[in-house]
Amino acid sequence: METAEVRIVKKPSFQVTCLKWEGGFRQAAKGRIRDTIQEFIDRGEEVKNPKDTSRMWGLSYHTMPDGFTHYTGYEVEGEAELPDGMEVVIVPEYTYAVYPHRKGQDIGSSYAHLSHWIEENGYEPYKEEDLPDYDPLPMKFELYNYENILSQVPEFDIYIPVTKK
Repeated sequence: METAEVRIVKKPSFQVTCLKWEGGFRQAAKGRIRDTIQEFIDRGEEVKNPKDTSRMWGLSYHTMPDGFTHYTGYEVEGEAELPDGMEVVIVPEYTYAVYPHRKGQDIGSSYAHLSHWIEENGYEPYKEEDLPDYDPLPMKFELYNYENILSQVPEFDIYIPVTKK
């Protein structure tokens, strides 16, 4: 299968009104994140000032030994008015390596391809100084089209914050 090209994108800081899921890899594999995504879909109209309701962010932070924290939500404009039980995540300006994961591709292979590209092209994953990381890609952001976020064969763009070596 032909793979798409990785591109480097600088994205200004943005904020996401979202639901939080935190847990282990086994829980994630059993669909617990999908439950959180479905809850967000069911409550999405509660989000004030969404920038684009056709796109949803999945923001994963690998800061625990056997799991991670995942946020699902809409990018919002202006002051975030938080519905009950939701949070706001402010994502700083980063430079990203962006790779389009497409239907029919293995998700693990897409991440491996992107990780290899980052290494081979003089970049390294950005790491927060004050946060532990337990994954070679400690921050993994995915941008989904709303209509296929829960698809068994999803398509999404992978955004990995990077810095030049």
